[in-house]
Amino acid sequence: MSRFKTGVRYLNVNYNVNKDKRVVACHLVWGISMSKIPYIDMLMESDVFKNSVLPQGNVSLYENDSTGKLEYYITFETVGFADCCPEDEFDASLGKKIALTRAQRYAFTDAANFYNDCMNIMLNCGDRFSQLFDNCANANESCIDHIDKLINV
Repeated sequence: MSRFKTGVRYLNVNYNVNKDKRVVACHLVWGISMSKIPYIDMLMESDVFKNSVLPQGNVSLYENDSTGKLEYYITFETVGFADCCPEDEFDASLGKKIALTRAQRYAFTDAANFYNDCMNIMLNCGDRFSQLFDNCANANESCIDHIDKLINV
């Protein structure tokens, strides 16, 4: 399946064509390889990630097209529709392209939101470490001041 610089990989694409209603639907299953997500092991330990980010998708095992090895993916599903106007001639092939493009658009929006959520978790973690660092630096200065006062008494 297709793989992009975005880390998104199409895992399954299905089309439903309804000529009577002049509609084409594209059901797109896509995923992000867990091995490609920076610090995934740390993210997986985060309650915020497990309770709010991860439930938006599923963790599934898929075969890598190039190596044949099984990889874990966080998978998502999107659906795109193409409606044909009554005055136009229905073309299933064109409808599939439009429906796929709309499903891709939703997939990339969802992927951007997923990465943003991961980034926010990491930034919050960085803020916590920065605060702990500042607290330790302040405590160190207090200890130095206290030692100086004890020595100079």
